[in-house]
Amino acid sequence: MNKPLEAQGLILNISAVERETGLSKDVLRMWERRYGFPKPGRDENGERQYTVSEIAKLRSIKRLMDVGMRPGKIIALSQEELNAMADARAGARRDVVPPALERDVLTMLKTHDVTGLQHTLANLLMRQGLQSFVLETITPLNRAVGESWMRGELQVFEEHLYTEQLQAALRTAINTFPRQVAIPRVLLTTFPTEQHGLGLLMEEAMLAHYLKGRADPETFRADYARLGAQRNAKIVGIFTRLWRRDGKPRYLPHIGRVWRLLEDDLRREPALRPIAEWLDRHLPAALRQAPVVREVGRA
Repeated sequence: MNKPLEAQGLILNISAVERETGLSKDVLRMWERRYGFPKPGRDENGERQYTVSEIAKLRSIKRLMDVGMRPGKIIALSQEELNAMADARAGARRDVVPPALERDVLTMLKTHDVTGLQHTLANLLMRQGLQSFVLETITPLNRAVGESWMRGELQVFEEHLYTEQLQAALRTAINTFPRQVAIPRVLLTTFPTEQHGLGLLMEEAMLAHYLKGRADPETFRADYARLGAQRNAKIVGIFTRLWRRDGKPRYLPHIGRVWRLLEDDLRREPALRPIAEWLDRHLPAALRQAPVVREVGRA
């Protein structure tokens, strides 16, 4: 039987904690001074070393901050209290993975059953086909694994194990599709600070499914421009809502870039010209910039 990770002495440095929790190094140091948590140890070079339990609690605090809670109000709570509060505030999931599958996958991750996870993903992919596998199984399963990780029920390397096996399954499926010579190339990318690429691979899988048997590049360009315009418009709205309603201005620096992507989509596709004209009348280009906001740190 595997020893608890705490007993194994698994620790992470501050850079790894920043990457795994989404909390900056400056925030971690400030909380240490202001609240007395976390309380990292030090290695022989004086570098901070964080335990598994501290990382789990930091993830839970970040989860609550993302729904509007202030750290000073919750940082003294226990892990169990934080999880209960986060679960109570979370909205109902619209896409739910079958309970038996969720339980089995989480068990395989906790027991490090790599072979079992590989076989499970391969069998699901074979039975469902690529489109249903991505939309109906992987999308809700990603959320279930992520929530388990945020609650501290999965360790960092166990969540990475899931990601690695899923990426391998998707790449295998994508490589079975013949390459379409006439189809234009598509560049898939995340924001500069985003280090997780699983979503891009899922989109690549859906593109491979969509392009199978299609040889008309113009239809593809038109459909992709419509999709891009819809998604970029939604992102602008989400970032604005997070700022105006939820008091989270940290997404605002990205708005200018998303606006440029939306404008490119509207220019490329003639059918979208009425939307471009409507925007020009009601929201001139001069207003499509990130607002200048002085972000004030919250206690």
